[in-house]
Amino acid sequence: MSRKRKKPDQGLPSLAGQVRLWRVAQGLTQSRLETEAGLSHNTISRIECGAVSPRLETLERISKALGISVEQLQFQQPGLKRKENQKNATGEGEIDQIARELEKLPGHQREKMTRSILDLIRIVTDEEDE
Repeated sequence: MSRKRKKPDQGLPSLAGQVRLWRVAQGLTQSRLETEAGLSHNTISRIECGAVSPRLETLERISKALGISVEQLQFQQPGLKRKENQKNATGEGEIDQIARELEKLPGHQREKMTRSILDLIRIVTDEEDE
């Protein structure tokens, strides 16, 4: 008697699909994400096509480069997109510029600043809803 295999949850794409969704939503090429995550050449391509299953360390590096948590990478759909960034005179997006400046800060200052930015976003969003 053969057992039927349970179909995977159709709500979210596979991990490979999630990596691609987040990368595209952030406006990054595979090569750029590899560079920002400190991964070797073609790693993202192999992950996105399902040829390899990434280790937790690799997922952590990818999620950090995308500015999200591993949980978000695996279980959430992308929201804010880098391609919606306003470009400055040098062609750099404002979100990219903020992220670069945050990366320069020591860990505790970066966490404090990130919380402050998120609080400001909530305040502005709440004001717009009224």
